Amino acid sequence: MDIFFCKKFIKNKKEEEEEEKRCIQKKKMSGRIRVSRRKGGGGGKGGDDDICVVTLSDAATKNSLDRTSLRELAGTVARESTRSSSSSSSSDVTKCIVLTGEGDAFSSGIDLKGAPEVFGMDEFDYESDPVYQMEKCEIPIICVVPGVAINAGFEIALAADVILVTRNARFIDTHMELGLLPSWGLSSKLSRAIGINNAKLVSAFRETLSGEEAVRLGLAQKKVFDGKQEAMEEAMKLARRMIEKSRSKERARVALEVIDKGFEKPYGDARMSERKNAFAQYRSLPLEDTFSRPRRRERGERENVVAAAAEGEIRSKL
Repeated sequence: MDIFFCKKFIKNKKEEEEEEKRCIQKKKMSGRIRVSRRKGGGGGKGGDDDICVVTLSDAATKNSLDRTSLRELAGTVARESTRSSSSSSSSDVTKCIVLTGEGDAFSSGIDLKGAPEVFGMDEFDYESDPVYQMEKCEIPIICVVPGVAINAGFEIALAADVILVTRNARFIDTHMELGLLPSWGLSSKLSRAIGINNAKLVSAFRETLSGEEAVRLGLAQKKVFDGKQEAMEEAMKLARRMIEKSRSKERARVALEVIDKGFEKPYGDARMSERKNAFAQYRSLPLEDTFSRPRRRERGERENVVAAAAEGEIRSKL
């Protein structure tokens, strides 16, 4: 009996300590980052809460960011990225992040009141660097831009894997006006996304990039959505499709990684690397398992025929 009460006391004490830690953490948080979870539909059981929706939520300042909120955003991305590796339950696995802003803006960039602290931070303070964490994130990130994305907000959007925009979206770079150099991608990523001369128009000639232009130039994907709700619905649809088709976090990660790595190399090197890696993988695959899928009611025998044909084609090339 004494042992029972002792164990119960220890358990309650631990719970109190954990709750105290959570309270302290909440007090430290800026309140500018809101996190919620949505069902992705993976696993064939109606779906777990495997889509993490991260909202920049300070509508009064058009979702500006200070040092604390940057650290929160970076920490959230890092935590969700590693969530599956530290969890034994499939319901605790995050398979996709959807990032957006509260109200009619994505982010107006760094809060000028806290700018000295942000720009004075250590170059290697990766815990406060959301772009670094997004770039090394092991799961896909979809960014929904419902309004302005200025400077740091622009760069955070650029770090996503897919960008969806509304008619009110505006991408703006004012680094030149402030006499500052960009550090999170505007001088390196933007030119690769929309072409060097278009990037000069945006950053050196201070041309505002509208949602329509962002889609036309390839910075944003799909189409220009009429409103934020429609864009968020499309983001959820994309996330759920990715979760269903990839069937695992690792497959999604590899699919993104090979594209990123290929883009970083000169074309000739990228093609040689692509072919070498692909055939090395083919030789290691259990082909029977790779091309055998559970029958689906709507596809029936047709899927088995396609899989068999694909298997025969691969075998003939190996």
